[in-house]
Amino acid sequence: ACVRNMCIQRGRLSFTAHWTRSNGRGYIIVRTPLNNTIYFGSPRNKSSIGQGQHEQVGNGTQVDNVYWPLSRMPPKGPYKICFSTGSLLNGTDKSPLTVTIEIRRFRQSMETMSRTFNRSTTKLNECLDTSDTFIGSYSSEEKEQNCHFQILLFESNPDLIQFIYLNVPDTDDSDEIGVQNFESDIINLKYSSSQPFFMLRNMSIIFDTNQNIYTTAIICGSTACLTGETCVQNMCIQQGELSFTAHWPQRKGQGYIIVRTPLNNTIYFGNPRTNISVDQGQHEQVRDGHQVDNIYWPSNRMLPKGFFKICFSTGSLLNGTDKSPITVTIEIRRFRQRMETMTRTFNRSTTNMTECLETSDTLIGSYSSVICEWPYAVAPTATCVNILIDRNNCGKVGHECNNTYNSCSGGVCSMARAIKLTEPKTIIQGAINGTMDSKIVFVSLPFNITLYNDTGDTVYLNLHGVSL
Repeated sequence: ACVRNMCIQRGRLSFTAHWTRSNGRGYIIVRTPLNNTIYFGSPRNKSSIGQGQHEQVGNGTQVDNVYWPLSRMPPKGPYKICFSTGSLLNGTDKSPLTVTIEIRRFRQSMETMSRTFNRSTTKLNECLDTSDTFIGSYSSEEKEQNCHFQILLFESNPDLIQFIYLNVPDTDDSDEIGVQNFESDIINLKYSSSQPFFMLRNMSIIFDTNQNIYTTAIICGSTACLTGETCVQNMCIQQGELSFTAHWPQRKGQGYIIVRTPLNNTIYFGNPRTNISVDQGQHEQVRDGHQVDNIYWPSNRMLPKGFFKICFSTGSLLNGTDKSPITVTIEIRRFRQRMETMTRTFNRSTTNMTECLETSDTLIGSYSSVICEWPYAVAPTATCVNILIDRNNCGKVGHECNNTYNSCSGGVCSMARAIKLTEPKTIIQGAINGTMDSKIVFVSLPFNITLYNDTGDTVYLNLHGVSL
């Protein structure tokens, strides 16, 4: 997330302090429900079930952050948030200092709290209700949420029972549509949380009580979308493994989406598919093409790795009597990923209908099929780089440490020498495949390892490396 023009880690839960004065340093202090205290002097706790950590942001003179990575579950219960004024009120400027705490939680609205300090605090490593550093408390317990929606239940045919869910809310509980438990007398339904809320606006589930089977469909306008389809502008389109869908307000004429793949193949209505076995995207005309145009990769096809360029030809949309600007929205859907969108407003007709380059007047944006898990980020080469230790991408992609610095440490250019292993010996060897594999494997070592303030003989490894 962006705070004071600086990128911070938000993870699954983060507490970010920021203030306006920059003539000294201040420090956020967080006491977890397990009574672990995290701050710059104790940057992470050693509990395997509450692994929050401190992040120094920039030079620490305006922002300080404590967060739980996405791969960690924050402990449930009340957190105490404190702030040490450090050296902020020790200089010539002793005017009151207002500190704001921003609390970000995965898939939740941001919360804030603030406090004005009139004098320096005395406790740096303590965060209690009685501490002079205390700002407030936050509970990680789920707030009670009432979701209202309508269910229509009727026997559409003998032994066929149909449920129609209207305005089904998005949830984090499931990855499938259908029956959750066949062995119980109570039938639990679950639906896809990997789709955005509005894509499940109207969903129908039909049970055959004789054969104990079911069919599901998303109701889209006057029709029902089939498996593998989704609903855009009341029209069913193919979603597949990846899809790029353009839609625009209805007017006379046709427009066309153009996609250039990482293998430099261009797909559009005039070239509806490639002839390459490793790049089998294809164009789909949606009804008469007056509002929606779609390009997708079927579910049984592998995606080429790299950057896709997305363009749009206005075709005949701006050639009629209505020459007012037209806004085109691109919806990008990928299996089990949140939908992404990009838009562009065209004030005049485009000239290139078969081309999609950075210099084309049709260009809308780009999308990477390579997905990296933090602390890795996608580089322009469509590879994952570790922004915590890569001196050419230190803290963010493209930020290169100059020759003044010897290394990148924790996402900050450092004078410390980069560590190199001499004749390293393999302790354990294996393979974890796939960019989306978040499986964690714990490994016990016959010796202790010390990293910063942590010492232990157990490490955990995932696709991107080893952590203590």
